[in-house]
Amino acid sequence: MRRHLATNKEKQIYGNDADYLALDKNRKRVYAYEGWGTVNAIIEMDYDGRNINQTTNYGSAVLSGRMSVDVVGDFLYWKERSSPIVIKMNVTSKDISRYIPLPKGFVGIKLLVVDKDRQPEGGCQNISCRHGYCLNINGTDKCHCDNGSKYDGESCTDIDECLSSPCMNLTGFLKSCNNTPGSYVCMCENGIYINGRGCAANSELKIRLNGSSNNMSGRVEIYHPTLGWGTVCHFGNRAFLIAEGNVTCRQLGFSGAKEIRHWAHYGEGSGPVLLSRVQCSGDESFIWDCSHNGWNNPLSICGHGGDVGVDCY
Repeated sequence: MRRHLATNKEKQIYGNDADYLALDKNRKRVYAYEGWGTVNAIIEMDYDGRNINQTTNYGSAVLSGRMSVDVVGDFLYWKERSSPIVIKMNVTSKDISRYIPLPKGFVGIKLLVVDKDRQPEGGCQNISCRHGYCLNINGTDKCHCDNGSKYDGESCTDIDECLSSPCMNLTGFLKSCNNTPGSYVCMCENGIYINGRGCAANSELKIRLNGSSNNMSGRVEIYHPTLGWGTVCHFGNRAFLIAEGNVTCRQLGFSGAKEIRHWAHYGEGSGPVLLSRVQCSGDESFIWDCSHNGWNNPLSICGHGGDVGVDCY
């Protein structure tokens, strides 16, 4: 809705379920999250609700996938509700320029990007501070940079974390370290990531069903060569559904899954919650080849009360 402050006249400029919105005052555009269609999408329109375009889409439309949106200058920022990543995209080119990770265990629902135009009192007069923010404290200007960057006297520049060799070669499969803006990624050869730092061979991973009286049903448990036996959480962008169940059951030698069991139906497991936010296309050979939140990096809502089980056929 839009209301004139003097006359109180109102106008509806958009008619669907837009949970979060942001105003682009430079371009006179409204960006809104729309999550009840076939996809989670960010749509944009002018101040009268015309010239509506879909700026981006982000996965399937589910309640847990709601996105918070904000725009500053040339960049649109959004964060999907259960994701630990803030995404930054150029609003003109639609190119995603950065994935900004949140601290581990941090769950933020509402996103607000702060810049000098919104807080002009925080600017400095005597130094340059590009790509950072500047504060004047007790008469002294100081440039503050994001984690993973440093001040070089004029601007905040990225730190090459790979120079300190942060990737631990746990089982001999480490390939290289790739520096990224504000962080780094360990690349693995013929293997998988362990918490984004080390590698292990896929052949060392195992899967089983536990907690049932027959071998075709049970709680999904995975063995990791470093982390031991653990469970899978049914929460994520969407719950652990039939596509994920089919991959699990076929991996175990069955034809597919006839039922997905949530809320620790086959009892609560022990050890770590190894996988969460699992999403499969259905064509994967192994459940750990599906998209997930990283090894031993469960969502804050993932305890053993959320252990998933399957009934195979």
